[in-house]
Amino acid sequence: KMGEKYSDRFLSIVSDIMDKIGKKDPKRESIAVVLDFVEILFIIMHYYDKGICTRKYFIKTMKDFSEFV
Repeated sequence: KMGEKYSDRFLSIVSDIMDKIGKKDPKRESIAVVLDFVEILFIIMHYYDKGICTRKYFIKTMKDFSEFV
C-alpha cells in the first residue's frame, strides 16, 4: 500500500529504532521499550491500513518514536 520507496524508508526507520533500543540498554529496560514500540507500531500500521491516518503521519510517528529512543 505504501509503495516501494516508502516501504524501504519505513523499514529503515524501524531498523534504526531497534538498533537504538539495543545499544541504549541491552538489559531488562530495553524489553519494555521494545514492547512500547511494538504496540505503537501495531496501532499506527492498523490505522494506516484502515485509512484512518496518512502515510505522512505514519512515517512522522515512527520518526518521533525514533527521536524519543
